[in-house]
Amino acid sequence: MKTDIGSRQISERTDRALCDFVLGSLPYDRTKTATSAALQAMSGKQLLNIYLNWFFRSVPQFPRKIRFSNRVLLDELNHAERKALQEICRAIENGDSLQRYLSRAVLCGYEKPKGKKKKLAHRRDLDLLFNETCIHHLHLSSEVEEDGFVQRTDRLLFVLFRREFAYLINILPHQANHLWADRELFRTIVENWPTENLLFELVGCMGEPQSDRDDQQDAYRHIQLRNAGVMTSISLDDKVYCGAGALSTAGTSMLTLRWSNEIVPKVNWLFEMWEQKPASLRSELLAKGHFISPDERLAFQINPDGVFGLHASDAQVFISVGQIQL
Repeated sequence: MKTDIGSRQISERTDRALCDFVLGSLPYDRTKTATSAALQAMSGKQLLNIYLNWFFRSVPQFPRKIRFSNRVLLDELNHAERKALQEICRAIENGDSLQRYLSRAVLCGYEKPKGKKKKLAHRRDLDLLFNETCIHHLHLSSEVEEDGFVQRTDRLLFVLFRREFAYLINILPHQANHLWADRELFRTIVENWPTENLLFELVGCMGEPQSDRDDQQDAYRHIQLRNAGVMTSISLDDKVYCGAGALSTAGTSMLTLRWSNEIVPKVNWLFEMWEQKPASLRSELLAKGHFISPDERLAFQINPDGVFGLHASDAQVFISVGQIQL
């Protein structure tokens, strides 16, 4: 019975730590009482899912190597676009923040749904293209405005980020028809990086012959289904693929659920070590040159590079237990 009570107390402590971190770190309009009330009523894991939805949109910060597709033609860029691309590539290679190049909607970490009917396409806290396919779009400008974001541009750079590499797919006009489900965008990924699993092939499924398809109509239907929270397959020649994000009916990526399911048990374990075997944990840390008082308050934290764990603020020690990756 004591073990059950202890485990429950540790789980509750984890839940409180997650709540404290997300409510303090997530960008949202704190003047909207309904939004604040909705968030404060959620469990720690629910809040963590919301935070991860925002975190992935913001691009975890660590250095990556760059891979260009054969569609990114530098000689077709004007001077301003070439300069912006160089700055973006430098930021990617250095592991710097890319927020300034993203949509300003990235400042909205949570927006309370209005009414009973799902209107996912109107939610500023959801990037449906990313949540389905893990494809980011960046504005190709180096002119930073007063709010810290670059000037909005007609042409966008489409990128897939992974742990070691950034795959630069194409530069396309913002106003192109059905851009957000452009079959050629997906084809470029498969043709340039066929073995990287950037899109997942649905083995055993047969694609429609090209002669039987209308790409514009397919893209329109794809966007309509995505806006309804329906994961949609991508037919390319004789093969069928799906996006790596795995869109959920809530409009979020299944990546958030995968990582929250990994984070919570590890944080639970760390709190359990601190509660039940503090001398052992403190000895391990001391061997690394870190002294933590038995009275230290530990807080959950996710760093910009995706490393997560517990932070001892008085001792200024961070105990990491994992790293979130795309």
